[in-house]
Amino acid sequence: MVPSSKGACIDGDLAHYVGVVIKRYTIVLLSALLLWGCDNGSTDAEQPNDSADTNLSLAPEVTEPGVVVSPESPHPAKPSLLVPPPPIPVAPEGPQAPAFTEELLASVKKWTAVPSSVFPLSGVTLKQALNFEIKTPSGQVIGSFARAAGDEVVALALVGNQLHVSPAKTSKQRNVLSVDETDFKTCVAYLFEVRKRQREAYETELARRASVPSSRPSPTSNFRPSPSLVNKPSSARPHKPSGRGTLFEDIPPPMDFGHGKFCICGDCRRQRKAAQK
Repeated sequence: MVPSSKGACIDGDLAHYVGVVIKRYTIVLLSALLLWGCDNGSTDAEQPNDSADTNLSLAPEVTEPGVVVSPESPHPAKPSLLVPPPPIPVAPEGPQAPAFTEELLASVKKWTAVPSSVFPLSGVTLKQALNFEIKTPSGQVIGSFARAAGDEVVALALVGNQLHVSPAKTSKQRNVLSVDETDFKTCVAYLFEVRKRQREAYETELARRASVPSSRPSPTSNFRPSPSLVNKPSSARPHKPSGRGTLFEDIPPPMDFGHGKFCICGDCRRQRKAAQK
């Protein structure tokens, strides 16, 4: 019985010893694992995140279309929804030839009695060549010179169907030809129509100024009408103001700005007026 008791005792001590060794080894192993984990955590915290910085610097900035961010304001400005419409192009005026209206024909009595206030009338174009003689004070012819078709002369008077002309206002040379061999009639129609439009514009301006309150200065206070407009009678018949030359001397002479010599559209009339300045 004694040997069996001794063997059991030895087995118990051995098992106790093995348990103590395993327990100590486990504690050492856990300590080593804990220290290794702490070392890895501190290393990762010290290293910069290069990949994050690279992605941040290389990523393109995307802004919402139509939104402008002001550096002073933290809020982006809202895009305006009110877009002004494109300007409507203004079509240029087409050529407008003066017409031989009943009003005009009545004022010149169908070309049998053109008022003297029309003369002298410059800018009359010849439709055929015409010679002008040079004479001495005694009336002797000492030479001549020609004006070709298309040249301009000055109309001095209309007697019946014969138009008396001169090469210039200051020239003493004279000649006579049929009025239909010139554009005299169209020239008178042009002057008549331009004067009529001037009168209508003046009357419109007077009505507009009358509607402006007297307590407020009118923006057109510097408007000065032509004396011939002020003295113009209600009828369309030309009339010669006292102390002046012809009725039409303040009207720009006919000039061709692309619509023809006698075009009376607004564009041509403005360009003629500007050319006189």
